[in-house]
Amino acid sequence: TYVYFVQVFVFVSTAYSNGYRADVKEKVYPSTMSPNHAISLCESMSEEKLAKILPSLIEGWPNTYTYSKSLTENLLLDYKDRVPIAIVRPSQVTSLAYEPTPGWIGNYYGPTGIVSAVGIGLMRTFIMDKNLVTDIIPCDIVVNLLITVPSAWNRQTQVRQTSQTWENSPSDETKHELRNSEEDKGGLKVFNIVSGKRNPITYQEFLEKSIRYLYKDPPENCLWSLIFITTTSIRLYKMLHILLHLTPGHMIDTYLTLAGKEPRMIKMYKKIQRLTLVLKSFTTCQWNFDDTNVETLWHQMDARDQALFPFNIQDVDWDDYVDNNARGVRLYVLLDTHEHSQYAKRRYLMLRAANLMLWTSLTSMLVYGVSNMIPKSRL
Repeated sequence: TYVYFVQVFVFVSTAYSNGYRADVKEKVYPSTMSPNHAISLCESMSEEKLAKILPSLIEGWPNTYTYSKSLTENLLLDYKDRVPIAIVRPSQVTSLAYEPTPGWIGNYYGPTGIVSAVGIGLMRTFIMDKNLVTDIIPCDIVVNLLITVPSAWNRQTQVRQTSQTWENSPSDETKHELRNSEEDKGGLKVFNIVSGKRNPITYQEFLEKSIRYLYKDPPENCLWSLIFITTTSIRLYKMLHILLHLTPGHMIDTYLTLAGKEPRMIKMYKKIQRLTLVLKSFTTCQWNFDDTNVETLWHQMDARDQALFPFNIQDVDWDDYVDNNARGVRLYVLLDTHEHSQYAKRRYLMLRAANLMLWTSLTSMLVYGVSNMIPKSRL
C-alpha cells in the first residue's frame, strides 16, 4: 500500500541566508543564480574550476553554507503552489534554555566555540564589535517552533489536503494531476526565529556574563588565565594574534618537542585564525531581522500550547541563560564534570599569578630594552 500525503513541508534554513542584506524580512529574496543553474555548474565543472569562481559566485554571502540555503529557498518557490511550505530561519543556535536540560550543548559552533576556547584560556583575541547585538537563539526554542509551525501553518492556509491510498505506487500522471490540482495549492511562509529584535543582548554582555561565571567556577583543564581582547581591525588582530597566540604557542610547542611529545599549539592557533577570519562577517555586522510571523503565531496559540511548546524569546532571562550556557559548555563540551572544584579554583589562581608575573617581566624587559636604545645625553 502506498500513501501519497504531504501536509506541510518545513525547511530549516538560516537567518543569514540573505547575509548581504542589512534588513531581512520574512520573505524569500532572489539569489544570484537559479538553483538549477547552480546544480548544473557543480555537475559540469571540476572542483578546481569551481574553487576559482566560488568567490564571485557567493559575493555578498558570508560563506557557502548561507549561499546554499538561499539557493534552496529559491528552489522551494517552484513548489509553493503544490504543497504548503514553511521556511524556518534560526539565527545563531545555542544551548538549551528549558528542556530537557538547561544549558545542554553538543557542538563548538558559533558563540559556543568562542566561550569554550576563552574558558580554558586558549583563545585570547578575536575580531568582533562587542557593541553589536549577538543574535543567539536557544536550540529548544527553535525545535518548539518547528513542532508548532506545521499544524499552525496548515490551519492558517486552510488548505484541504488530499490523502489517497493505492494498492501500487501511483503513476507519474496521477502524481502530476494531484500536485497541480487547485485544492492542493498551499503557499509559502517564512519564520525568522531570532532574538535581536525583541530580546537583544550584545556580544559584550554575553561574553562578560560568560567569563564572570567561568571566573567563579573555572574548568579544571584551563591552559592559562582568561584574557580576551576584541577588535574590529584585522591589522590589530593579526598583531595580537602573534603576541597572544603564536608567541606562547611556540613556547609550548618547544617544550612539547623537548619532552618528546607532538607539538600541536601552532596548528591549533592557525585553525583559530582561519575560523576568526571566516566568522568576522558575523561578528562585525549587524542585521535587522523581522519576526512578525513568529510573533503572530505565538499569540495565536492558547495558553496550554504555549506552555507545552514555548518559543517566545522575550521570556528568556539572559542572566540565567548565559550562566546555564557557560555551565553547559564546561560540562558537555569541555567534559569537565567537577563543579565547584577547589582544585580548579586553586589552579586557576596560580595561572593568574603566573600570567601576571609573565607580563610584568615582559613589560619590564621591553621598557629596559627601549630605554637602552634611546641615546643618552652627554654631561
